[in-house]
Amino acid sequence: MIEIVEGKDAPSGQTSDFDDKGGRMTGLLLCMLRGYFGTGKYVILDSGFCVLNALIELKKMGVFA
Repeated sequence: MIEIVEGKDAPSGQTSDFDDKGGRMTGLLLCMLRGYFGTGKYVILDSGFCVLNALIELKKMGVFA
């Protein structure tokens, strides 16, 4: 799976379905891991992906990081 993420200069109105859950990094992780929702599986994240809001939202979806 490939997910293209644009920086701060991205045109407005082009956001992920999950961006409203806590920001762009949270939206990216939720989008990429939607296949794992409800499985109770663990994923290992690099320090660049360890955003508290994202970890909380993943736990709500049944994925642990």
